Amino acid sequence: MFDIKEYYYNYQYRGAGIGEEISEFDEDVTSAIDSLTGNRLDSIYLRDRYKYQQGMVEIIHPSLVYPKSSSLLLTADKIRYLLSFYPHKTGLVNIEKIVVRPKYTAVGDVELISLYLRRKRVLVLYLFHPHFYRISDSSFNSFNETGSFDLAHMRSASISDKRLPVTGSQSELYIHPLWYIISLVEHDDTDRVDKFLIKRSQVYMNLSETLNDISYFYSQHGY
Repeated sequence: MFDIKEYYYNYQYRGAGIGEEISEFDEDVTSAIDSLTGNRLDSIYLRDRYKYQQGMVEIIHPSLVYPKSSSLLLTADKIRYLLSFYPHKTGLVNIEKIVVRPKYTAVGDVELISLYLRRKRVLVLYLFHPHFYRISDSSFNSFNETGSFDLAHMRSASISDKRLPVTGSQSELYIHPLWYIISLVEHDDTDRVDKFLIKRSQVYMNLSETLNDISYFYSQHGY
């Protein structure tokens, strides 16, 4: 994770006025998400819930279904499934709402995965290239509050509709970006918006075109 402001300042835009635009980014995002989550009559979004022992996570997702089959979209069912397997349930207290925004945001080889509004405990998920984060056996067991965890079982589970990839070492596992992000976010009383981005080593044009098509489809319908 790194700050999008730093990326813009150092690598992309140095023109007059761009600093003011970037400095207003947090306020714009917070205002937009406030409007979306506060409007109970907004028909273009649906609300589902994932309940666990300590509480509940509200999942706000598009009511409109993309007409083409695409595994690139995180549906409410997929999110509930990922949350049900999340091994450190007390970490979910930092999340009150997960908002699925079907928008693909990329600049060059950097793309936005997620935003986290600390004060409001809102996690916003965007469209992104599918990827995993590597975690070791020992790290995973310390990450897991319920005791030892069967990595072999996790490798064969359909966490992302596909068999989880295995590295050369049997003590390593790849985890979904949603797990990785939840493990890092932390609620506080500031208005800070944390940004999660990835920098790709190469651009897969077919995949990028599909993500852009999905994003365009939803933007044409008011998302």
